Amino acid sequence: MEKRYYNTKEISKYLGVSESAIRKWIRHGKIHVCKINGVIRFDIVIIDKWLEKNCEKII
Repeated sequence: MEKRYYNTKEISKYLGVSESAIRKWIRHGKIHVCKINGVIRFDIVIIDKWLEKNCEKII
């Protein structure tokens, strides 16, 4: 079974951006987070949908 929930460090690697960029996106409400027992996690299914919506298609 594939891992579904990622921490900030893991999602920054997945997206290829710094952890500080991820924290900034969280503060500004630009990226969806889940709080599980008070700990921030990223649902990879939601992140992938967010990427599809926010990526430009270059033809």
